[in-house]
Amino acid sequence: MPVPADQVLGQVNDGWTVASRLLFHERSAVSGASPYEAGPRISDRRGGRADIAAVAGLAGRGEDPLNRQLLGEARLLDRVHQALVRRIGASIRTGRMGPAAGSIPRLSNGLNSVRLATIALEIGGDRTVAWEEGDPVGELGVAYLGRQGSCLGGGSTEMARNIISERVLGMPREPAPDLGLPFREVRMNAMPGRR
Repeated sequence: MPVPADQVLGQVNDGWTVASRLLFHERSAVSGASPYEAGPRISDRRGGRADIAAVAGLAGRGEDPLNRQLLGEARLLDRVHQALVRRIGASIRTGRMGPAAGSIPRLSNGLNSVRLATIALEIGGDRTVAWEEGDPVGELGVAYLGRQGSCLGGGSTEMARNIISERVLGMPREPAPDLGLPFREVRMNAMPGRR
């Protein structure tokens, strides 16, 4: 179906430029480094960061030495990530770093979210697996089950690593024999009747 000329974004037949710019902004927003972001990040709303110390208290395990070490790790991860977001965000806004650097806090956010969900589960113990209705510790078990989502939103952590290596560090791109081919000409997996 033809798109009316007044509704075309960018140049005709250059949709990838528009789509890649949209993905850049999504990666930046997910990590918290976007200058256009408004409101709390998704990872902050899931409760993993702010609630870990509260979980230790609710589970009656706040004074356990191993849990105190885990609480320290969680706090350290959060502080380092917040500093990284501020530094990279400022560097992109001032032009010291290119927009691709937004993938650095994006990668940090994904990896930290997984670790923080694991720490919360370890501290909460069996109450994160089986809980009474209304028990806030139980919600962390659900967050643990969905922890990998933070590694996918805004592009996977593998994509973030590729962007960082190629566009931020200037490393060579992986060989791609289909680079520049239209999608319909890209070789597909071995399906009968397909190339």
